[in-house]
Amino acid sequence: MADYKPSLSSAIEVVKLRLKGSLQSESVSPVASAGRVLAETVRAPGPFPPTRRAAMDGTTVAGWFSSATVRTGETVDPEVEWIVMEEEAGTALVEGKEAPVESHVRELGSEYRGGDLLACAGNGVTPALVSQALVLGIEKVKVFEKPVVRVVVVGEGAESAAILNWLSGSLVARFPFAVDGSIVASVEELPSVLVGRSHLLVIASDGAPGRYRELRSLYEDPPAWFRPDFWKVDVHPCRHIGFGRTGAVPSLILPDVLYKSAVASALMLPYAAAALFSTADPVLVTVPLSRSVPVPGPFPYVLPVARPEPGDNRWLPLATGNMFSGRGAVELSGLVMWSSATDLPVLLPFA
Repeated sequence: MADYKPSLSSAIEVVKLRLKGSLQSESVSPVASAGRVLAETVRAPGPFPPTRRAAMDGTTVAGWFSSATVRTGETVDPEVEWIVMEEEAGTALVEGKEAPVESHVRELGSEYRGGDLLACAGNGVTPALVSQALVLGIEKVKVFEKPVVRVVVVGEGAESAAILNWLSGSLVARFPFAVDGSIVASVEELPSVLVGRSHLLVIASDGAPGRYRELRSLYEDPPAWFRPDFWKVDVHPCRHIGFGRTGAVPSLILPDVLYKSAVASALMLPYAAAALFSTADPVLVTVPLSRSVPVPGPFPYVLPVARPEPGDNRWLPLATGNMFSGRGAVELSGLVMWSSATDLPVLLPFA
């Protein structure tokens, strides 16, 4: 029997429990790690550059006298004050002349100090990180394979396609997941989409009349291929969040229109990602709202917000009635949540 209307914290713990430890890590070379996901934080093993080095071809200067010719990247002695660029080699060095603004000497540790953070666990391995690791002499990086998340919309027509595209794009933008998706006409077709390995199934619907009842049947009268965990989480205004297993695949169910799918994914998926990658839970921070908002309720209560301008630190509350349509255009910068009447709203990790 599925747990009916658990608290948000209880529901999150169930999601984390089902997903934790489902990925196996391995240590590989930086080149082989490209495109995977870090299983541990990567830090600089030591200072870089490890010695003082020439930043360009030229002549070293110490005590206002030319010393030796050097090439870019060569180690220079501690007494070298600057390097005269090769194309300026004919310039006379007169005692008392002001030193140039740029010494063209890269000091020891000027780019990285030992222990400097390069990337955190749970981040995807980018080409830039691979290059950093190679330059710093890192031989092995501990990584996961990128987990496969399957998005399925139960429905038909343009609205289903819009919801599928929005959810898939949101997941790819926010998490290092390999995402694929499909549309099925009915709940009975869900097992047919689980071809090949997947780590999480995200199920949404087009919100058509009767669709809610169809998805609710998974909990009230579960078929042999579905095992429910919880249904209708106690958070407002979006309670209709479910979770269970389709076969052996953990399945998050968002059985309503795009707005509620957005709220549910913002609430649950950051914790799902943290569990998959064995990282700490996302940090929620309090946010100022750009105009006075009556403290809503009952709690927890979620409200969509937008930034007045790109990069603005303020947040503008949005009405939900006309913000989302099944046909696509979504203007949403984030979500804030109150947990009680006395709490400041916290920003949910949502893009």
